[in-house]
Amino acid sequence: MTRLVAISVFIFFAISASVLYAQNWVGLGKGVSYSGEVWLKTDTKNNLLWLHGRGIIHNNLGDTLNGLGAWDGEKIKRLTKGNNHYNSYCYQPYYFNDTLFTDQSFQLDTFPYGSDYGRYFDEIDSSFKPYPHGFDATIYVDKTLYGKRYFGGKFWHAHGIETRGWAVYDGSSWSALIDTIHAPNYDDYYMDIEMYKGELYIAGNFDGYDWNDEKVYGIGTVDNGRFKKVGNGFIPGMENNVMAIEVYKDELYIAGFFSEAEGNGGNYIMRWDGETLRDVGGGAGWWISSMLVHNGLLFVGGGFKTVGGVYSPRVAYWDGIEWHSLSTDDFGDQFGVYDMEIYNNELYISGSSFYLTINGDSLYGIAKYNRELPYLVTDINVFINNENETININYGNQGDDGYNMLINFYNIQGQQVKSISQNNLHGYTNQQIPIPDLAAGVYIVEVRAGYNKICRKLLKL
Repeated sequence: MTRLVAISVFIFFAISASVLYAQNWVGLGKGVSYSGEVWLKTDTKNNLLWLHGRGIIHNNLGDTLNGLGAWDGEKIKRLTKGNNHYNSYCYQPYYFNDTLFTDQSFQLDTFPYGSDYGRYFDEIDSSFKPYPHGFDATIYVDKTLYGKRYFGGKFWHAHGIETRGWAVYDGSSWSALIDTIHAPNYDDYYMDIEMYKGELYIAGNFDGYDWNDEKVYGIGTVDNGRFKKVGNGFIPGMENNVMAIEVYKDELYIAGFFSEAEGNGGNYIMRWDGETLRDVGGGAGWWISSMLVHNGLLFVGGGFKTVGGVYSPRVAYWDGIEWHSLSTDDFGDQFGVYDMEIYNNELYISGSSFYLTINGDSLYGIAKYNRELPYLVTDINVFINNENETININYGNQGDDGYNMLINFYNIQGQQVKSISQNNLHGYTNQQIPIPDLAAGVYIVEVRAGYNKICRKLLKL
């Protein structure tokens, strides 16, 4: 009877995409000029990617779309029939009651900045019009958590009520999240919100008060309308700035403009397990402004060039144990990634002072990652069934999206003799690979899942 005997095991994780591919990023349209402070948001209603902020966006046709445009996967579209004002801002477009709104900062040539409370999009004549009952200043956050919708930013009023930076919509009515009497100052603002272990955490550039009238800076939980410190509290330096928070692997990750030297848990990024603030793999070399979880990994973007000693300018990812480089393309000393978004299972980044030319492709302000994204695969096990001459492979993906698996067989000379691919897999699965066609001898079986790989040397008798 033919038998297979395992000799040894070698495991490799997180192979960098920049090693495998020459061009990691591609541009969108003709990009962004002017200051180019651009953010990203998926329009789930129409399956579009909004490009919004304070920049002059140019589409493929050369049209100028100040402050707001929409990418459909192939081209940047104009939303309005008129020209946006040259100094137009649009920090957070949002749908409410099936209508598209912006805050009052968004301007058109037909009506500049004014005292009204926002804009709404009139689909009949494809134009934005004044709306007297929206937000009276900038919105930075729009997130739905456990059935309630939270808006955060720099506004004082929302839909007719005083809210001081945080407004909550429960499906029928609006309310303030923070006690308006003890709310932060007008110049403060909020950047993110997240639910972690049953408590609501908010982040931004602010100094508020707890129930003992003590200051709470940068990040805190909400306790009956007032703030509560996270651990011993965020220690502000030159900035009180927490720019993003994200739950990953049962911990709350906190990122922004802060350092360990100021007394915080890490450099520009730290994590909270409900009891202790601590470091994340050595931290980053400079600020982090955006985080997202995708394919079982934590992606971060900002102004850094290194994270945990790994060279990965502006964008990197963390697998819960160590940092990995997504690419080694350097976007210039002045550039920073302000935002990241997954759209149609692809990674997009945007920011300020963004310029890069790769193979003649100029990238201004907005770019798309041009390769398959890495993902975290757990429990890749390879074992032999000597009775029916098969190799059994158990594996599973922690991410929510489908993933591809490639199984290669090599002889002792390094020549590939067999290859099997499995596409769009979900969850945990088992593969039984028949190998009666393989002659007796030593083989290397290699199982690849994205940039994770396990190799096993086998002896077929």
